[in-house]
Amino acid sequence: MKNMEKKEETKMKKLFKIGLIIFLCLAAAAAVCAGTVIFVNNYNNPKITLKSEEFTAELGGSLDLEANIESVKMGSAEDVAVESDVNYNEPGTYTVSYSLRNSTYYAAVTVEDTTPPELELVDSVTDYVWDELSTGDFVKAASDLQEVSVYFKEDYDFEEAGEYTVTIVAEDASGNKTEASAKLTRLTDTTPPVISGIKDITTEYGKKVDFSSGVTVTDDIDENPTLSINSSSVSFYIAGTYTITYTATDFCGNTTTATQKLTVKSKSVMSSSGSSSDTEDKIVYLTFDDGPSANMGKILDILAEYDIKATFFVTGNNASYRSMITRAYNEGHSIGLHSYTHSYKTIYSSEDAFFEDLEKIASVVEELTGERTNLMRFPGGSSNTVSKKYCTGIMTRLTQAVEDAGYVYFDWNVSSGDASGNNVPVSTIVANSTSSSASRINLLLHSTDAKDTTVQALPQIIEYYLEKGYTFKALTDQSYVCHHGVNN
Repeated sequence: MKNMEKKEETKMKKLFKIGLIIFLCLAAAAAVCAGTVIFVNNYNNPKITLKSEEFTAELGGSLDLEANIESVKMGSAEDVAVESDVNYNEPGTYTVSYSLRNSTYYAAVTVEDTTPPELELVDSVTDYVWDELSTGDFVKAASDLQEVSVYFKEDYDFEEAGEYTVTIVAEDASGNKTEASAKLTRLTDTTPPVISGIKDITTEYGKKVDFSSGVTVTDDIDENPTLSINSSSVSFYIAGTYTITYTATDFCGNTTTATQKLTVKSKSVMSSSGSSSDTEDKIVYLTFDDGPSANMGKILDILAEYDIKATFFVTGNNASYRSMITRAYNEGHSIGLHSYTHSYKTIYSSEDAFFEDLEKIASVVEELTGERTNLMRFPGGSSNTVSKKYCTGIMTRLTQAVEDAGYVYFDWNVSSGDASGNNVPVSTIVANSTSSSASRINLLLHSTDAKDTTVQALPQIIEYYLEKGYTFKALTDQSYVCHHGVNN
């Protein structure tokens, strides 16, 4: 019985040992299997080591991206696939990938420009102080892989003549700069223009001269120097010797002045039809109503130019220009009375009203000139019919009454027509004013501020009658008297 139990125990131990051995074998096999799996994973996911994960490249250059691989576990550098989006011609940061089987590593490449532009200047520039300067006058070449801007290093002032050192800067888009310098010589012009063709001349009375004819101006630099001619003192209707001044100026302000003598022959010398006394029988009396005004001053200027006298029938209106009355008197013109108010309703309402108004303007003229005048003209003329609206027969009575009071009244035998409206065409005024060939012409014109075209027409009227042999005189109480027929 005991032997049987021992045998059974021994058998169980053997079976345990066998089981343990089998377990250990299976465990060993499992361990071996586990070691095989780890090896496979390391093979499929190799370790790539890069020398740098961030590096730079110069614009326009290149890099050996493969040389950035330091080592590869479970493989070699030749097996690594290198891919990049690097553009070496454009600054920026780009990505490079290193891949082997299932593993990828990355690096960043920065392309940058650290190279300044190339800049070449001319050795020197010579110009004039009036020339405009730009960097283009100095730069022979400026180049870079990026866009280049070129500018003066300083805000130079080149206004004065002299020697300058000019520094130019070339800068690329990345801020790299190159500087270079050149010499600048600024010149100025001190040589004045030359006037040619000036000579003393003689002209006949009333015959005008073109003072620019035959006169030329040249300059060593300025192709178009200006020429001004001052002939303001000249009157072709006053005999004598005059000086004309020519001034030439170039664009640097250099000037040359030259003078010319003009001799205007006397009227008796130029007459081909007889002596000057032959024309004394033909007289024009220029008469201007309704002043004073600014235009009266312009008329006086024209009369002075032709050295002729006229008559002004003035009113009390436009008092700010009464100095024109004094001027006209002092320059030898006659002053006549044309009523104070020039109001038909007022002056033609009665004889007393007329003389009250007339006395008022007579006092103004006497105060301005120091002399009492007895020359007068009725507003509307002695033939007016408007006065009938205010007092029947008043013109018949007034024409006699003013003469009884010592006045001499003047109508006209030629009218310029300038009273028909403002800005009557010059051609119309001239045509009307020159329509008569009478030996005594009493010409009606007006001198108010609205009669600009009368002023413009006046020189043509004067010259027409001068060419016809007329003389011009101011009215006196001994002059030819022109009277209209009285209609009221």
